[in-house]
Amino acid sequence: MDNNCPFCVELTTPELSIWNQKRNDLPLNRILYKKDGLVIMPPLGSFIPGGLLLLTESHYRCCSILDKSIALSMDTLITQTAEILRKTYKKNILFFEHGPGTCGSKGACCVDHAHINIFPIDFDIWRCLPKFNITKQIHSITDLNDFSNIEYLWLFDNNNNYAFPISGIPSQFIRTIITKQMHFPIKWNWQDYLGLDEIQLTLSDLQGKW
Repeated sequence: MDNNCPFCVELTTPELSIWNQKRNDLPLNRILYKKDGLVIMPPLGSFIPGGLLLLTESHYRCCSILDKSIALSMDTLITQTAEILRKTYKKNILFFEHGPGTCGSKGACCVDHAHINIFPIDFDIWRCLPKFNITKQIHSITDLNDFSNIEYLWLFDNNNNYAFPISGIPSQFIRTIITKQMHFPIKWNWQDYLGLDEIQLTLSDLQGKW
């Protein structure tokens, strides 16, 4: 556990969490799944129903340094979650992680605790990305080991699964692309748009699905 990590605080003492400060009348426990060291819950800053975070219960800096057993469990949970969301929302399901090379390298808006962002989308994200000089196809989370000491972006959906070493990409970069493509660009920053209505819909849609 890292006492300075907002995810660690919420998972151990939720009454002290940022979520508790922001949730209004939503439940203190926003967790939809918790098993085998993994947690799924809707994120603060949700801009559409079905937005989720998949994170580790223990504190890891990013997915590229996960223990093999946790990584394999996460692979299985990703497959299960994608199927649940496809059936529920009838859309392409995008997963992405902005992995820090060192603690704090992603900027103040991001949390250095291994987590994957998940959103149902209805456009081709791959056409919206800049051209990266180096790409690596990912078949399992263990393939991210090459990125354990460098900043990276990892994206995958129904059709593609790639990671890219990056430098100078701003925090919440993929969120800005998604919100722009879905015609609500002002919702990109979770600190400015909490998305409590969307979180409530996600909890209602997905409770008990795992």
